[in-house]
Amino acid sequence: FNKKQGAENPPPPEGEEKDLKYMFVPITSDRGLCGGVNSSIAKAVKLMIPTVPDDSEIVVIGNKGDQLLKRTHGQKIVRIISDCYKNPTSFALASEICEEILALKYDKAAIFFNKFKSAIAYETTCEEIESAELMLERIATFTEKYEFEDDFTEQSCMADMMAFCLASKIYSRILESATSEVSARMQAMENATKNCGEMIDKLTINMNKARQAMITQELGEIVSGAAAVEG
Repeated sequence: FNKKQGAENPPPPEGEEKDLKYMFVPITSDRGLCGGVNSSIAKAVKLMIPTVPDDSEIVVIGNKGDQLLKRTHGQKIVRIISDCYKNPTSFALASEICEEILALKYDKAAIFFNKFKSAIAYETTCEEIESAELMLERIATFTEKYEFEDDFTEQSCMADMMAFCLASKIYSRILESATSEVSARMQAMENATKNCGEMIDKLTINMNKARQAMITQELGEIVSGAAAVEG
């Protein structure tokens, strides 16, 4: 899967990643029968967890993600957000999810989603976004500070900006994942229909063969009986 880091974020100093607390946000569906959409997300999360500190946590969006991750990483799951797809996806929904994530303490959030490529293809991707506190430290380290009235105003502005950034990313990634899910489900149902048609044709041929064998046997018995009577 692809791992991206926002172009607007300066590269972290060497060795700093070891102390960061990660919050994994896998975006999965509430229903199955959509190919490998959900399993690819779970696999990507499982591959990344060993590469970060042990205090990482998981906020799962979608019931299928919980089912796939709770057996191996159930102790890391702190929140499950389901029924996101009952109504059309909106920015208000993404903002509510963002508020729940921001209520938890973390340094970096890693959002896992399926990026729509075409009607028959999608790409499992991970995008990272930093918390307001970490971003504030980076800006102080790598750039010149803007002038604010006081420290509280500076922190609140940065918190609002990062909250809006996180909500925007969640909103767009849920839409990407939902589109990939629909296309994958369409293809899965098409393959299932094709396989079902082939099975019906095969069973029909077997039934016709059995019926033909039975008819041939009955005709043979009739002919043999008639020959015995004439003899």
